[in-house]
Amino acid sequence: MTKSALLPKEGNQLYENYFKKYSSKQEQKHLAAIWEQAEYFVPFIEEKVKEYGLPPEVIYLPFVESNFKPDAVSRSGATGLWQFMTNSIDGYNMKIDEWVDERRDFWKATEAALKKLKYNYSVLKDWNLAIAAYNCGLGKMRRTVKEGGTSDYWKLCQKGLLSKETTHYIPKLLAVSDVLKERGRYGIKDKQAKPFQWARIALSQPVDIRLLAKETGIPRNILDIGNSELKFYVTPPAKTGYLLKIPTDKAEKVKSVTDNKKTKLTDFHLYTVKAGDTLSHLSHHYGISVSMIQSFNNVNPNNLKIGSKLVIPVSNPDITPYGGTLDFSAWVPDISEEGFAGEYKVQEGDTLWSIAKLFHTDIKHIAYFNHLELDSVLSIGKTLKVPTPPADMDFF
Repeated sequence: MTKSALLPKEGNQLYENYFKKYSSKQEQKHLAAIWEQAEYFVPFIEEKVKEYGLPPEVIYLPFVESNFKPDAVSRSGATGLWQFMTNSIDGYNMKIDEWVDERRDFWKATEAALKKLKYNYSVLKDWNLAIAAYNCGLGKMRRTVKEGGTSDYWKLCQKGLLSKETTHYIPKLLAVSDVLKERGRYGIKDKQAKPFQWARIALSQPVDIRLLAKETGIPRNILDIGNSELKFYVTPPAKTGYLLKIPTDKAEKVKSVTDNKKTKLTDFHLYTVKAGDTLSHLSHHYGISVSMIQSFNNVNPNNLKIGSKLVIPVSNPDITPYGGTLDFSAWVPDISEEGFAGEYKVQEGDTLWSIAKLFHTDIKHIAYFNHLELDSVLSIGKTLKVPTPPADMDFF
């Protein structure tokens, strides 16, 4: 691994302030909670940082960006561990479609972020500038260097040529890196007995990760954490080349389960509701229960909306789509405003369902508080109010 190239830090007041904060007992509980999440990703990131030849502090950059949350979303819409915007993923082998938002794929996003940082360095020839440019943008940093007449990040900070956020970016990274590298001294304990290792496997068919968890004994939350890019609880069609991320020590078990044709892991259709459709008729056509359709979609059987998407598990992948003939009534949720988890800016590929899943709340509540229909087409860039999950929400 490249020796740290981010010094000097001694005598830097911002660094000292952040180090004092993160090493304090008051911050211990908060930092420990973040580290518990980080333990699932740090071994992988560390391996990739070594592979790409980046400074070791980069391992902890997701702390600054997202608190190591793969499903983190900023007010501006930046998403994932490494906080990619929709317009910043071109050329990095990431996509956003009706099935996945790969900015939340820790594997692909890590590789993309490190490639971006390495490219920044190839242009700026300084790691402080390269990493700071991850925050403010490469173009902005190049203009600032030209304006300041220096390639020294610290001098640019002293001259006040960088934004407050970018001026704080490197000192904050250095401070949290120093604390987490010596975390035992500051009361932060590892929860994992050994470094967590991930493997990726190709699937011959879509699987419901909830059923896979039951069949393999892998905790559901591990599959959720490892595959946060999924917009549904089922993986995309096999032809998309989707790779499921699983604990390395469970790879043989997962392969055994997924290769066993007798194991029911559920195939499905992504079905668009048409005029006259009902869950009852859909369940009869696909040979499954109404409750199973509901468990995949969290919908009221009496309130389907034309154009809305339903994940339909099917036993026969060659079954033809169903076309309904009956009418149904519109529905308006009867709920009261109880608080909000925040705001969310609509990204390409988003649906009300995928946003509800991301925030663990009810699709009907999002629609209601934003004056939308359940089948509304979302405009990219539109800001939505996201209500807190209702008390009786069933997190399936």
